[in-house]
Amino acid sequence: MSPDGASRLSCAPNRAYGDGMMTGGTTIAGQIERLIMRLDGAAVCDGCVTDRLSLSVPAQANVVTRALGGTRGFERIRDTCTLCGNGRTVTRHRAK
Repeated sequence: MSPDGASRLSCAPNRAYGDGMMTGGTTIAGQIERLIMRLDGAAVCDGCVTDRLSLSVPAQANVVTRALGGTRGFERIRDTCTLCGNGRTVTRHRAK
């Protein structure tokens, strides 16, 4: 957390997804990206990403998945989540 109480993740989501690929690492963004890619095209909602990675708040997943949408084979659409079965906004990765 920064001194003003804002999370670094929510302050600069687009910098992590600039022209270069993410390096993966152990960042929350890297963990989310790897999880979605491991699902091999299956749609997953932010709530399930939050649960699977034991994130403290769903907003962490939302910031990253919104930034991923439309980049490098990631898409964000309204569909049924493969993991929980609920109709929600989901993210999936389609290999190019």
